[in-house]
Amino acid sequence: MHRRPIASLDWSLDNTQLLSGGEDGLVIWDACTATAMRTINHACRSHVCCSHFYTPNCALALVGTTSGALEVINCSSGTVDQSYKVPAPFRHTIQITAVECSLQHVFAGDSEGTLHMYNAELAPKGQLHRLMWLTKVRAAASKQSSPVIAIQHVPFCGATDSPVLLVTTRDSTISIVALYQHNRMSVHTRCVVPPMARNLRASVCPLSVIQDLPRVVMGSEDASVYIYNCSGSPQANSNSARNAAGLLRGGLLLGSAVSSAAAVNTPLVMKSLKGHRSPIGDVCWAFDESRLASGDSDGFVHVWERSIV
Repeated sequence: MHRRPIASLDWSLDNTQLLSGGEDGLVIWDACTATAMRTINHACRSHVCCSHFYTPNCALALVGTTSGALEVINCSSGTVDQSYKVPAPFRHTIQITAVECSLQHVFAGDSEGTLHMYNAELAPKGQLHRLMWLTKVRAAASKQSSPVIAIQHVPFCGATDSPVLLVTTRDSTISIVALYQHNRMSVHTRCVVPPMARNLRASVCPLSVIQDLPRVVMGSEDASVYIYNCSGSPQANSNSARNAAGLLRGGLLLGSAVSSAAAVNTPLVMKSLKGHRSPIGDVCWAFDESRLASGDSDGFVHVWERSIV
């Protein structure tokens, strides 16, 4: 268990392990027995801002730190295998506040509100050889510094006909960033959620993006987990209200709303989940959408089972 607030959560590809990160380091949990398998306290050279399993090899973890380093941690030995610095504005150091990966790329968000893309070069045996910086895009809606606090890669979204990133920034904005060929990124749409007093990370429902913009799950200051419809169109809100009865506890069904305009929307609250006693900083879906994990500022992790109501 952590003794400091939990900053990030991530499931392993086979759903058997859960990685939690915070100021006091990393903890790898056995998801079936709720026991800590390994605690990594001293590998990182500075405080952990975010952490993520490296999807092609869950023996590695990607960690963003307060010193602006993107570090690759060996989960078996607890050591730092590689360390990278993102390009920073002149005269000051930025923090790596969010990290995500696909099979070919690694994405890092910084404390200025910028999203960076890296190419993940593999060794002949399939091991991670190195990361090479490719490009960046502004994710925050405000002109002031507004940290990227969460990134989630979605392999395909019907609304953009491409892979997308769900990006949460501290200015209370959730952005859908489309990924195109030749290493291009573009903001497709933005949603504004209630103001944050701390970092609150969003997670997309894995099955909701097949035909439409994704449904989003997010923690809150009032200790509730909220399920949002990201489309702000009247037709989408009407469809979502009719489909609310078909939601799953800890999960949700595929919706049918359509939104094609790249605009700033106010998302519709579709359902709320109660159970925590303190503000919820992060939520994370299992890959098969069978479980939803949520972590609060007291250091507790709740795992919600998907079940039909």
